[in-house]
Amino acid sequence: MIDIDKIRITTLSENSVAGIDFIAEWGFSAHVAIQGGPTILFDTGNGPACTHNAAAAGIRLADIDMIVLSHGHADHTGGLRPVLQKISCDHPRQGGIDIFCHQAAIEAQYVKHGNQYVFRGCPYQLEELAQLGAKFKTGSDPVWISSDIVTSGEVPMTTEFESVASICFLKTADGYVPSPVDDDQALFLITSMGLIIILGCAHRGMINTIRHARRITGIDAVYLVIGGTHLLNTKTAQQEATLAAIEELAVKKVGVSHCTGMRAASFLYHHLGPKRFFFNNAGTKITFSEGKIAVNAFESYDV
Repeated sequence: MIDIDKIRITTLSENSVAGIDFIAEWGFSAHVAIQGGPTILFDTGNGPACTHNAAAAGIRLADIDMIVLSHGHADHTGGLRPVLQKISCDHPRQGGIDIFCHQAAIEAQYVKHGNQYVFRGCPYQLEELAQLGAKFKTGSDPVWISSDIVTSGEVPMTTEFESVASICFLKTADGYVPSPVDDDQALFLITSMGLIIILGCAHRGMINTIRHARRITGIDAVYLVIGGTHLLNTKTAQQEATLAAIEELAVKKVGVSHCTGMRAASFLYHHLGPKRFFFNNAGTKITFSEGKIAVNAFESYDV
């Protein structure tokens, strides 16, 4: 397992910011650096924030070992072009850079607003990204990046209170069909303090994803969950069920982002308190020392 003190997580794209030097955008991206291990870019945000905020945080994107995409929506893939351009400019790689994702992440994805279908998939042609060095590694199963780091692969729907948003669609030869968003995946780190779970949007459910993490890793202890929880616009009953599951699973720390929504985030903060909860903004840096977490965020938390 990974010594937790060797992990540093910096959020590079999010709806709000943790400092004056950072910019916000609707999206998510997290830089995961492990001393003596791989450096992973998890998602790329919606556009320029990832590259801008990396520079503001003193992070060289050219030093990442790989990119993992949580799913194919534009607010997680829209930064691919500027990220790949930055890598190509600062550290050209003859072999390119691996991008791990579900095969559906590169399909034509849409959302339905009223009677209109709006394209919401990756905004770039795969040929262009390949020319910039992208090497897509697609599949639906978990990918073990190392013995202690694994992608979730497809997340099974097991809870009664979580469901995929009905506005998500795929465009096929036969027209628009509802999308199960089965490309939705997370990143799991097995650490000395328990699991660290990094969510992109959790379209398949935050609690479904946590339970899946415990199953495929064999680790029950969940130390930290961060990222988008897709609790935006959920009813109070679902928020209460989510909170009850967090308590049942004994999740130690929760840092929410992006598609959580302020109302749901406030609900979690009210019940979990500042020792367990924080807002994970763009520019937020999470580090560990002697097994204790330190969060450098927009607001101060006593985590």
